[in-house]
Amino acid sequence: EKELGRYAGIYYSDGDSSDALVAVDLEGNYGVISIRDGKINNIIEFKYDYIGKLYEQDNFMLVDNGQYYVYYVTTKTKVGPFNNQIASYSDQYIVTNEGSYLKNTETNYRLYDITGKKLLIDSGYKYIEIIDGYSNKYFIAIDKNNNLNILDKDGKNILKNPIKDVTGTYHIRCCASLLAYSYNINGSTM
Repeated sequence: EKELGRYAGIYYSDGDSSDALVAVDLEGNYGVISIRDGKINNIIEFKYDYIGKLYEQDNFMLVDNGQYYVYYVTTKTKVGPFNNQIASYSDQYIVTNEGSYLKNTETNYRLYDITGKKLLIDSGYKYIEIIDGYSNKYFIAIDKNNNLNILDKDGKNILKNPIKDVTGTYHIRCCASLLAYSYNINGSTM
């Protein structure tokens, strides 16, 4: 029954709550707000060119002057900057890539830990996916020759012989059924 604030936009996606809503102020700057007991509180200040969430994520991707960051909600920490767009992230790792998701020109995937330390950057990976595995983190990586390998947390190949000639769709942001590969984890077996 009362106006709490004025914004150019409020973005809500399935699963969001009034505890963390992406908003755009009247000057076009993105921020994140919470609404509780009839009051608005700023969670992330209104200074970003873009703020969004990646598929099935609770944390936020921030863009400021062409630089990319990940904001972790539970720890209230911002990791970055990264020169390339954020492809995916977890509680321990961040994957970036060159190109554009919208134009389907993604290439040169890179892997970082959440301190921003570079783990895999210069190998021309066509795709890297973070996998929650048995007591450790693993990554599915497709190299520049369309070979698929599973990497451990140190970036070392686990498979002695990679799976060759994996071609097709790699990213998983919306439609896992269209992927060029699939996997299943059962205990300590992938």
